[in-house]
Amino acid sequence: MAAGAAALLVLSLSGLSLVARRTGGWRKVLARLKGPLAGRLHVEIARISVTGLLLSSLTALWMTAPTFGFVPMGAGPPPRPAVSGQTGVPLSDMPALRDTPVEGLRDLTFSNRMKRDLAIRALKMAIA
Repeated sequence: MAAGAAALLVLSLSGLSLVARRTGGWRKVLARLKGPLAGRLHVEIARISVTGLLLSSLTALWMTAPTFGFVPMGAGPPPRPAVSGQTGVPLSDMPALRDTPVEGLRDLTFSNRMKRDLAIRALKMAIA
């Protein structure tokens, strides 16, 4: 992957230097183009695509740098917090569910307040 990214970087930079040479120097790289339509379209497409190609190749090189030891590896994910091992909430603790007859249950949708209350209860149970 790194070899492909490095090759893409070299090709993008060489193409950018060819665009600079065709336009008359680095100061005129973004200037209005002259010449036949096919040549102008080729340079316009190159101007647009070289930014994405450079970004892609530099990103790939940065992502592969830790593999080869150029950038230190991260410390890893943070340690997981201790959990109680208890899951769920007893159905009897849900007043809306307790007060609804089984025959009336076609679809069960929790409101945002109910979701928040359930999350708070689960956190309290996890802490206790």
